[in-house]
Amino acid sequence: MRNSLRYLASGEIVYTVAAVAVIFHPEERRQRFFVGQHSDDITALAVSADGTLVATGERGPHPVIYVWDADTLQVKRAFKGHTKGVAQLAFSADGRRLVSVGSDNDHTVMVHCLDTKLCLGRQKGDCRAILGVACAPPAATAAAGDTTTTTSPAFITVGVRHAYFWYLSPRGLRRRRALLGARGRQQTLYSAAFLPDGRAVVGTRDGNLYVWSGQDRKLTSIVRAHDGPVYCVFVDADGAVHSGGGDCAAKVWSSNLDSAQAAALGAAVRSIAARPGSGSGSGSGSGSGSGTVLVGTAHSEVLELRHGTEAAPVVHTAGHFAGEVWGVATSPAHDTYATTGDDGTVRLWNRSEHRLVASTDLGGAVRAAAFSPDGSALAVGMGGGGKFGGAEEEEGEEDDQAGAFRVLDGSTLEVVFEGQDATEWIQDIKFSPEGKLMAVSSHDNNIYLYEVDPEGEFLLKHTLSGHTSYVTHMDFTADGLFLQSTSGDNELLYVATAV
Repeated sequence: MRNSLRYLASGEIVYTVAAVAVIFHPEERRQRFFVGQHSDDITALAVSADGTLVATGERGPHPVIYVWDADTLQVKRAFKGHTKGVAQLAFSADGRRLVSVGSDNDHTVMVHCLDTKLCLGRQKGDCRAILGVACAPPAATAAAGDTTTTTSPAFITVGVRHAYFWYLSPRGLRRRRALLGARGRQQTLYSAAFLPDGRAVVGTRDGNLYVWSGQDRKLTSIVRAHDGPVYCVFVDADGAVHSGGGDCAAKVWSSNLDSAQAAALGAAVRSIAARPGSGSGSGSGSGSGSGTVLVGTAHSEVLELRHGTEAAPVVHTAGHFAGEVWGVATSPAHDTYATTGDDGTVRLWNRSEHRLVASTDLGGAVRAAAFSPDGSALAVGMGGGGKFGGAEEEEGEEDDQAGAFRVLDGSTLEVVFEGQDATEWIQDIKFSPEGKLMAVSSHDNNIYLYEVDPEGEFLLKHTLSGHTSYVTHMDFTADGLFLQSTSGDNELLYVATAV
């Protein structure tokens, strides 16, 4: 979900996970949760300009939009009217109206009044997906504030090969297409934000920033911004423009877009925002970018950075970012646990500090993990999902890591041993209680039993082939003399490890 990471007035950070909104305090590293209201995944988030209100919308046949207090987490308003889901949300500059975009075939646009709880306007958006919405600043909407004139737009929507300016009057909503002229190119537009003077800045698929006049809807300038799609655009209180793109760069621009500072990151930037009151830029045109910028990446990272400094970005949280997470193992010796996923990464977490302490990329899906009894080693099983996808390998496509296992250092995640005897992917891996044996179960229907050498070698002792389907789970007895296992055909077998 793009543009789903924002600062609150308290300095906390809000983002969503499934049907929960998480409020994270970066200094104290504590979390609060808006939970129990949404009945399905949250698909849209917006924060009011003063950072005191949050709006979240969900997917589902009859989705609900909740507007809630960022401090108390109490629901202030609940709006309905969309079908299939809520795709986009945006507060008006004064925080009194909320614009929502539905996930229905018409991508219906609605404007809700927080004071009266009424719908001020409802109109079809476009048959193509709407990917971004932004409300005009107070100066631009002053003429339209009494809802008796439609000279200035109230907001803009952008999406797949379209952009519309929207006007609100007592008669409802009216849209007018943004004009590309001879210079613009019809293409997917991902995000939008308004400058203080009422111009709209829009991120394009080809890496440009399009700037439209809010008065006559004409494209006034095109700025080359990124070497990939511009996924997110944000204008801070000083008028500086922040952009993030598929080229893994986060940039801050002066308000006239004639200069920029850039920070190179390790993944595409999907969300960007400036910390209120941190002096993030200069509306006078200097674009100093000296303040704190909040960035969310395609690798599930939440980080803060400061342009113009040598300091590395502060990573507040990071996680698996593609496919599924299958492997979880807790260390018997340390306050840590490990997770593995189809994104090819193994991650080590500190339980009490709620912090990622180490990570490594093994280059292929990892779906099983187990610590040795003393916690010094972490064994993982490879295969089971396409790299960065999570889907099974297509017919005729070979996964050269399926059936392999790796043994990592339990603290640093450095690879200390590699082995492969199985021919299909590994679903479970276990150490015996005394640590002298390691069992690996495969989708080739076999269990591979290894003897752990005092020098750190893993020597194949037995190949157990009693199952007639893929082996799903295993467990040693407390004395390590027997192993029980289950398979895909619901079979439960027992075997002596000394066979």
